[in-house]
Amino acid sequence: MSLSAWPADAAAALQGRLGEVPGVSVHVIDVGVAEPADFTLDEIHLSGQVLSVGGNVDLATSISCLGTQGERTVELEMRTAEGKPQKRAEQPVALQPGEARPLEFHLGSLEQGTHQGLIRILGQDGLAEDDTRYFTVAVRPAWPVLVAARHPSRNMPST
Repeated sequence: MSLSAWPADAAAALQGRLGEVPGVSVHVIDVGVAEPADFTLDEIHLSGQVLSVGGNVDLATSISCLGTQGERTVELEMRTAEGKPQKRAEQPVALQPGEARPLEFHLGSLEQGTHQGLIRILGQDGLAEDDTRYFTVAVRPAWPVLVAARHPSRNMPST
C-alpha cells in the first residue's frame, strides 16, 4: 500500500520497460482492504465423479478464515430434477483468524442421472465469490461383471 512495499529493482525494471514503449503508461490503484475479513472454501475433492446406482460419494473440502474469528454454517445443497435447491446437510464451524478446518460430507441414495450440487458458507463476509464451490456427479447403472478364478490349490500357503 506504499512505495516502500515495491522492491526497488522491480520498480526500476518496470520504469525501464515503460521507457522503451512511447505512449504507454501504467496506473497502479490500490484496491486492498486494510483489515480483511473473509471465510473461504477450498476446492471440492470427490471420492468419485461417476457412481453406480446405490453408490455413495464423499465430498471433502476445507474452510479457512482471514482477519476475523467467528462461526459459520457450511451447507451442502443438491438440485432436484426440476432444478430446485434441496438442502442435504449442514455443519457449523468455529474458526480463529488464520485457521483452516477440513469439512467432509457424505451423499448416498442418488438416482440414475446427472446430479449437480454445491457447498457454501452461509452468512456474509468481505468476498462472496469464494464462499461457494460447485460439483457434478453422474450416476449410472452398475456394470454386469463376472469374476472367474481357479480354485486355490490346497498345497499353496494361505496369506
